[in-house]
Amino acid sequence: MFEFKPADDRGLSPVIGVILLVGITVILVAVVGGLVTDFGSDIEVAPNAQFNADFDTNGNNITITHGSGDDINPDNVAFEYTVNDTAERGPTNFNDAVDNSDTIDGLFQSGDEVTLSSVNFLEDGDDVSSGGEIRMIWTGESGDQREVLLEEIVP
Repeated sequence: MFEFKPADDRGLSPVIGVILLVGITVILVAVVGGLVTDFGSDIEVAPNAQFNADFDTNGNNITITHGSGDDINPDNVAFEYTVNDTAERGPTNFNDAVDNSDTIDGLFQSGDEVTLSSVNFLEDGDDVSSGGEIRMIWTGESGDQREVLLEEIVP
């Protein structure tokens, strides 16, 4: 009347199900992991560097020294001058703002020193005003990323 299956066949179905679930999970983890790690590959990282700004007493020149850190491509750097949070000038690209950009050999490196001249940097050669802010801004190659590398208040 009743036929009994051998005991070996009953455990086969759950084992196959577990193996399939584990296989699918491993494949999903591999695909998602691949997408996630490739996702961040296009993001540019801003240079990590320290800069110092020295202002001369007559307000005509600002000397900026690359103290330490990553080398920086001057083509990706601009300067901005604001007074009372209002842009007075800039962003002005590195080579137009700096008097001695020819002293930079390709990259702005640790130990390099450049001089911002108010003649080049500000309209009509005005002097920088006490309380104004000078910013050195790095922009990534794609133009999507922007990072302030130096921000100094004029004494």
